[in-house]
Amino acid sequence: MLVVCNFYKTEIVWDSGMDLKRFETLLGNYSEQKIEESKISLKPYEAMMLYRKR
Repeated sequence: MLVVCNFYKTEIVWDSGMDLKRFETLLGNYSEQKIEESKISLKPYEAMMLYRKR
């Protein structure tokens, strides 16, 4: 499981340093997530829970 949160009022990009292709969004407070290779773009106050598929 991976939980990522943005507590700021501006969008941020977080580089996880991991290959996120095997992760699937389990829960989030926005309907659309921006996940690319190792980076996640988080909208203001966005939170998401991801889990790694086997």
